[in-house]
Amino acid sequence: MTRPSELFVIVAYSLFLAGSARSFGTDGDLLSRLVMSAAVLLDMLAALLPSIGLQAPRCSSL
Repeated sequence: MTRPSELFVIVAYSLFLAGSARSFGTDGDLLSRLVMSAAVLLDMLAALLPSIGLQAPRCSSL
């Protein structure tokens, strides 16, 4: 099963790829750069938060 931090990395990478593809097609418009910046921030959070001891909440299965 995929851990929540891995899902954040997957989502961040997908967002970055989508933003960069859009940026390539639109000559780097503002929205594309914002999407890529948000992806970088999400990736940084996914990497830094567990290193300082914060873990994502776990869902218990019934």
